[in-house]
Amino acid sequence: MKIANNSKENFLRTINHKQPKSVVVDFGSTAVTGIHAQIVEKLRDYYGLEKRPVKINEPYQMLGEVDSELIKEMDIDIIGLYSANNMFGIPNGNWKQHKTLWGQEVLFPGNFNYTYNKNGEILIYP
Repeated sequence: MKIANNSKENFLRTINHKQPKSVVVDFGSTAVTGIHAQIVEKLRDYYGLEKRPVKINEPYQMLGEVDSELIKEMDIDIIGLYSANNMFGIPNGNWKQHKTLWGQEVLFPGNFNYTYNKNGEILIYP
């Protein structure tokens, strides 16, 4: 695992258009670099981490949380700081378990109220 200072130094060098000592790695710190919940689960399996439901931190794309265990195993340099609410304005907290249409157990925020329509799409309600 890289020492945190090396990650910070490489990141600062990168954003200042200087050659870093190694490529800065970012998986999951934003909605742009996020990883689908299925892949997060498969990565946890690959690295031999405890099997548990993946938190959905971005429900529109079903992006899963890349937690500290996975960050360490994958040697990721950048971590995300998420707002108190997701993109739909729903507070991220009081997580509840949900089974997806493809059979994966995930965690949605407790106030994430939804139903499925006849096409299998999730409809979200306040």
